[in-house]
Amino acid sequence: MLVKCKTCGHEISHNAKTCPNCGEKHPVPIPKGCLQIILAIIIIMGLIGFCSSDDKVGYTKGTVQDYSEMLIDDVSIPNRKRAKVFIYSKANTLEDRAATVIDAAIKYQNEYGFDTVSIIMRCENVLESGTCAYANYTPDRKGNSGEDKSEKWVVQSSAEIPSELQEQTSKLWYQNRDRFIESKLITFPNGNSFMDDNHLNEDALKNFIANRLEVNKEQLSMAYYSLETVYEQ
Repeated sequence: MLVKCKTCGHEISHNAKTCPNCGEKHPVPIPKGCLQIILAIIIIMGLIGFCSSDDKVGYTKGTVQDYSEMLIDDVSIPNRKRAKVFIYSKANTLEDRAATVIDAAIKYQNEYGFDTVSIIMRCENVLESGTCAYANYTPDRKGNSGEDKSEKWVVQSSAEIPSELQEQTSKLWYQNRDRFIESKLITFPNGNSFMDDNHLNEDALKNFIANRLEVNKEQLSMAYYSLETVYEQ
């Protein structure tokens, strides 16, 4: 089968390694269809490599645990879709908590298309309790305002495990605290004073909780979580 040299147009064999007329070392032209396919494959592979390198989450520790949604707080601003999502999980290790908030961030971002989403995990089934893990996910790296440069991922987690008594205390505290709000005259050392209409009588609330749980007031405590940054990208 004869084809034309891609350089000089001289007829040569389709198996020719060089053109006898002009010396071209690769004289056989590549068919247009094949060339287009090759170029398309190169472009697609390049895009796949680019996207996978940017989207891949580098945190590989821990195992995602079950979690449930407590609240989605829409904090969007014009031209910037943002949200804080509160979840509850019984994840009880630093690594599992981190893996779980990362999974939740990806899920909610994919589902709602948030420009930035913060996942706030509670390890007690009480919305107002402390944060035991946190993830902020900003795919475009433009921060909360859309104009700042920021990390794509910031993940924080803790290792503290709340006791059953601490969880019961938190639940009763936040369920009943409004009942123990009272007015109280606050006097400063210089003699000035003002009426605080939003004063919480903590001692009375603690007595109430202790009686409900049939424990001594001194046994009551709220869980404390010490967050540490475990992953940034």
